[in-house]
Amino acid sequence: MSVIFLAECGSKQQAEVFSQHFEGISWTLIDDIESECHPEIKQDFEGNWWCSLSATGIDWTPANRAEGNYLHYQIVQLQIIHLQDLKSAPPFRYGFMVELEDKDLNGLLTDSSSQVTYSQLITRQSSENPQIKLNIPTLFVHVVKARLILPEILWQQVGSPSNFEPFIQGYVWLPPSPTIISGGMQAPPKDVITEKTIRIVVDPNQAEIYIQQAHELINQGQFIKALDNLEKAQKLNPFSTEIHRFKAFTLFSLNRFDEALQHCDFAIQFASPQSDNLLIAYQLKGDILYEQGVSLGLLGRHQEAAVAFDNCLKAQVNPNQRENSSIYHNKASALWNSGNWEEGLACYNMAILLNPDYGMAHRDKGSLLQKSGRYEEALLSLNEAVRLMPDSKMAHYLKGICLDMLGYNQEALECFDTAIRLNPHFASAYQGKGIALDKLGRYEEALQSLEYSLQLDPLSSNTQNSIRIVRKHLSFDSF
Repeated sequence: MSVIFLAECGSKQQAEVFSQHFEGISWTLIDDIESECHPEIKQDFEGNWWCSLSATGIDWTPANRAEGNYLHYQIVQLQIIHLQDLKSAPPFRYGFMVELEDKDLNGLLTDSSSQVTYSQLITRQSSENPQIKLNIPTLFVHVVKARLILPEILWQQVGSPSNFEPFIQGYVWLPPSPTIISGGMQAPPKDVITEKTIRIVVDPNQAEIYIQQAHELINQGQFIKALDNLEKAQKLNPFSTEIHRFKAFTLFSLNRFDEALQHCDFAIQFASPQSDNLLIAYQLKGDILYEQGVSLGLLGRHQEAAVAFDNCLKAQVNPNQRENSSIYHNKASALWNSGNWEEGLACYNMAILLNPDYGMAHRDKGSLLQKSGRYEEALLSLNEAVRLMPDSKMAHYLKGICLDMLGYNQEALECFDTAIRLNPHFASAYQGKGIALDKLGRYEEALQSLEYSLQLDPLSSNTQNSIRIVRKHLSFDSF
């Protein structure tokens, strides 16, 4: 859908009231084309609330100048009809009559360079001169052809600029520049307008210009603007692998993972077999799925994360390469955290098979086996983890736990001491040390270590229980 009107309402409550006014409204355009109004509220980066009004029936692509003129007439007609509903609408702080694609709206409200937010539009002259002034968003008004609408009161407060004209009662606006129409006007088949038929206008040369502009913007980190150029390029050359690949990367950079994956799939679909473009698209898809898995894991959505890592492996041209060991490792952790311990163990094994020197995979495999009560197997993995990562406090701590459970209390004590040396504030290591000392009959030292652990982690019920046990041992030992 296309956005035809934007109202800045200030508060969320006022935006909702404005939105409700336009719920269920529809219009009839030239040639009996039905257009439905879709209101939606959104928040800009300053925290102000907006209501956008989108309309169906004006999203089709003209095939020539005559059809372009027809589309322009449709939009003008729609905006004129819309004025009747606007006259009875709730008040708004200011607005824009626009012709904007719905998907571009989020970028407009989150990109400070658009200069459309309230504090950018209305500013004070200076600290000495408290009078407010109007800053017309030049790019938005003159390039996007948006028409700025102000309440009369606000217009008067900013000095009543002469280029504004009456709009509807209580409002003034900056009228549009005259549009010169040439080449006649021709309606397309009705199926094109109602989107039952898709028609493609191809211009690879112009598309290439947009691609180059997008590439420069990507290098500058201006991903929203780059995406706008790639949207234009895609319309002109929709089956270009390069366009979809760049678009996937741009969406990925904006953390819009699902959309990025969709365009990766398009790039793969349109690429020539065995081409560099195909390999790059597969690699990019793998990168996106990997980051998606990490993000889902951080949110506690471990099952979804495991699926994402699995899809990441499927996206690889050859998943069983050494560099993919980290994907298997992350998949293993996601499976373990979601309760699929045996599948997780199999993935840890695969990560180690691909990269035998992967210390973290050995450590986490050992941790899983230790949690499962398989201490001897865990100890084998943790010995390897300590060899590969001698400065890992967690590897030494987990090894200590396994040794302690197997009855090697003195060796366990040495592991806990190493973990403490690596991190003097490691509460769990002090707890493990206290338990090992208790089993060695060194009750005073055990109590001292456990009490310090409790200082570091006052909410640990396990440490509290261990202290009670050691105190009982001390009382019996005193007899």
